[in-house]
Amino acid sequence: MKCGIWKIAGFFMLALCVASIGVVAYAEDDAAGVPAGWSKGEKKGWQGEAQPPGLMKKEAGKAKGKVKEATDEAEKIAKEAKEKVKKEKAEEKAKKKAEKKAEKARKKADKESKKQKKEAEKARKKAEKKAAKKTKEAKNKIGI
Repeated sequence: MKCGIWKIAGFFMLALCVASIGVVAYAEDDAAGVPAGWSKGEKKGWQGEAQPPGLMKKEAGKAKGKVKEATDEAEKIAKEAKEKVKKEKAEEKAKKKAEKKAEKARKKADKESKKQKKEAEKARKKAEKKAAKKTKEAKNKIGI
């Protein structure tokens, strides 16, 4: 029985030690997260920098998001402007090409018109010459 009592006493002593270690470890962890005076009801809030570190990180994340959003929007606007300029250049190029084609067609029409006028003038002169020749032959036959 002597042996049994010592076993029981040793078991309870071991259980007591293990239980007290857990409480001490919890108390140390808990003390790091709770500001001084809170357990006594003296809650003053944050008294460090302007904002607690967690909120500073959160605000920094929001600021990064806003900067990224603004950058994305600026890139989008720049891309739209480039596309607009490119489209305007293409339209201007097409307009110049159409004007050049119209000018070429006008010149061709003028050239054809001049050619036809020249041929008509040539035909008129030929007809006049022929008529003058016939008139001359007719006068020669008559004897005038």
